[in-house]
Amino acid sequence: MLWLGVHLPDFGLEIFTREATPQTHAVTSHQSAHTSPRVLLQENRVVLRNQAAIQAGISQGTTLATAHSIAPDLTHHHRDTALEHARLQLLAETLYQFTSQVSLQPPNGLLLEISGSLRLFGTTIDLSNRVRLQCEALGHRALISTDKTPLAALLLARSQASRIDAVSLHQVQWPASVPPGMTEQLANMGIHTLGALLKLPQGELAHRFGVALTDFLSRLSGKRPDPQSAIEPSETFISALHLPNPINSKDALRFPMSRLLGELQAWLVGRQLGAERTRWCFTSGNGRTASFEVALSAAQQRRDAFLELTCLKLEGADLPDDVLNLELKADALAPWLPANTSLFGEGSSGQSSLGELLNHLRARMGERSCSGVRSATSHPPEHAWLTVPPDDMLGLAQKAGKAVEHALPKAPTRPLWLFDPAKPIDPDALVILRGPERIQGAWWDSFIQRDYYVARHKNGAECWAYVDQHRHWYLHGYFA
Repeated sequence: MLWLGVHLPDFGLEIFTREATPQTHAVTSHQSAHTSPRVLLQENRVVLRNQAAIQAGISQGTTLATAHSIAPDLTHHHRDTALEHARLQLLAETLYQFTSQVSLQPPNGLLLEISGSLRLFGTTIDLSNRVRLQCEALGHRALISTDKTPLAALLLARSQASRIDAVSLHQVQWPASVPPGMTEQLANMGIHTLGALLKLPQGELAHRFGVALTDFLSRLSGKRPDPQSAIEPSETFISALHLPNPINSKDALRFPMSRLLGELQAWLVGRQLGAERTRWCFTSGNGRTASFEVALSAAQQRRDAFLELTCLKLEGADLPDDVLNLELKADALAPWLPANTSLFGEGSSGQSSLGELLNHLRARMGERSCSGVRSATSHPPEHAWLTVPPDDMLGLAQKAGKAVEHALPKAPTRPLWLFDPAKPIDPDALVILRGPERIQGAWWDSFIQRDYYVARHKNGAECWAYVDQHRHWYLHGYFA
């Protein structure tokens, strides 16, 4: 087996700063998403700093009051472990596109079993670069390494050492059951690296420091199995952004919305799914919320397609005056079926163009602005059709492999314009061209018996008229 360890050193802080991080690159140790100092607090003490805070002289463990005295323009965030876990799960599901064996390593690590993925993605270097770029696209700096055991891969990623025996003992996250102060005791004995520790007799180590240490070393070196629990991807995508400052312009919302849609695209690709509907929720500083849905005629993956329709919907949305939080949810999902093209490039461009047109019309004019037409099991013309959602017609045409205009079954020629109800007419005003065609209703329903004719009206228009069982003539519609 071959494991790829992913360490996210700035993870707790990036959760709050990623809304201002360009999607083309993540925050690095030498480059911050913000020019002002930012810190992450736990129990009112600094546990994580950005580069600006480090340059200002703020140290780990500093109290908030001291940090503010050092950097008056400091921005602080309180650590949210629930938010960290949800974000780590989302990252794991996004990396699901590289392997189905993805394991969470809280609070800021992931493990991927990649031995079965190299044939598809190339060398370990190629795959590591893909994983790194995917994490950076989502706003997270990632340190990556590979090894034959999961513990070694994660430890090498955290320490960035070239070999496991060169890792300093101070860089190891020991199990909770290992005695506190063990690293200092080993240092007093002249043991400073894992390589030196692994050379010591395991029995003596267990007697001195407990079996938890030797169990850890055995799993690290591969002498004992170390099974990992793989994630079970969720059936719903949910991601949110907390903005550093309220936004009161719809145009300014485009960037954070684009970031969330980029995360949705990566998640959908990893799951081989497409989204048929997205839901947005906006929250102001005073708690007022507003939401809207964006429906698509067919499942979609591309961020640009989502963003274009979302911006159209946003134009007519009633939002809070100052948006501080926005959330994106996608739960109407379908298996992803890429568009097929023939050898000579003849694809379903007409189908996709019609779908895009429907998406734009509904986003701008509302969900009920478009409808499809299907035949019904009734003979009278006024009852022989019914309206259906246009998505149903697109699906019917796609399954049949035909254009939408051919989705209805073949039937005798009918006018597109029908009068409801039909209008009485003098038969002398008509010149019969074709007919008659007998149309009769069911006996258990209101009895209808009509003889229809295609005729030319005295005004020159081609029309459809009938005479009923009482010998009364009616004009029922005009042909286009």
